[in-house]
Amino acid sequence: MRTLEIKFPKADFTIDHKQPLALLGSCFSDEISSHFILNGFDTYSNPLGTIFHPLVISRFLNDLCLGTEKERTVLREDVWLSWDAGSAAHAMSEEELVSLLQSACEQWREKLSKASVLFVTFGTAWEYKLKETNLVVANCHKFPSALFQRSMTSSEVLLEHWKETIALLQSHYPQLRVIFTVSPVRHSKDGLIENNRSKAELIRLVAELQKLKNCSYFPSYELVIDVLRDYRYFDQDLVHPSVEAIQFVWEQLERTYFDKPTIELAKHVRQIKMGEEHKIIHPKSQAAKLFKEDLLNKKNKLFLDFPYLKKWS
Repeated sequence: MRTLEIKFPKADFTIDHKQPLALLGSCFSDEISSHFILNGFDTYSNPLGTIFHPLVISRFLNDLCLGTEKERTVLREDVWLSWDAGSAAHAMSEEELVSLLQSACEQWREKLSKASVLFVTFGTAWEYKLKETNLVVANCHKFPSALFQRSMTSSEVLLEHWKETIALLQSHYPQLRVIFTVSPVRHSKDGLIENNRSKAELIRLVAELQKLKNCSYFPSYELVIDVLRDYRYFDQDLVHPSVEAIQFVWEQLERTYFDKPTIELAKHVRQIKMGEEHKIIHPKSQAAKLFKEDLLNKKNKLFLDFPYLKKWS
């Protein structure tokens, strides 16, 4: 297969299994998070569901640092939702939702205090502002479009907000490195021309953010859109990258941030996890019993040799 080649240097720091990782942003964050988990990393992703707009992510992190988070709840039919969260964060009562949101924030603060790296994936620069309160929402939750004002947020405005956020993060979590990415998912419902203009604003934004201390950029967008650049690497909706495309991005991420011992350890973890997920045709057979015992012994030895490795059941 002929492809364009993207050249980017190996990072000047490494990611390993000893410290937790945090991921925020679009659904692409969840895809990469699943790979980190499969490879044995202690990973925490999108506690309030997927969030696409940089201003909403910035507001969430600012509130975490300053302790100023608010519960901006809304009732749709009989389901309680939050204007600050994706639709995955929901409850059947307002009290239950508030409790869920507060718990997620406390867990996120704890994770950030220990994490070495925060991945932030921006999805779109198109903002949907609730007319009643002038709030840029994380999700419209299928409410009528008449309730919102839609507009493009410029990279200059986004940069102003994110400079403040980075300063807060560095003040509260000085050990934290922030890796920015732009999601290769096409927001086709906005229109293809509008989507490209949106991605352009995000690319301008991360070009400036990577100049800040302990901030860098990983080109997931370019890897999918420019290197693979083929609809074979997208799902049937032609919007979301396929399993093969995400695997390709993951392999580039490994080369960029992992050293050889980390790659080897990740490989061992992955082999054991995949073995555990293997469907045995004759589960009561002697061969199946020996297979399970061998797998368990390898798993126990792994935890013994690497006590800092996150355990799984």
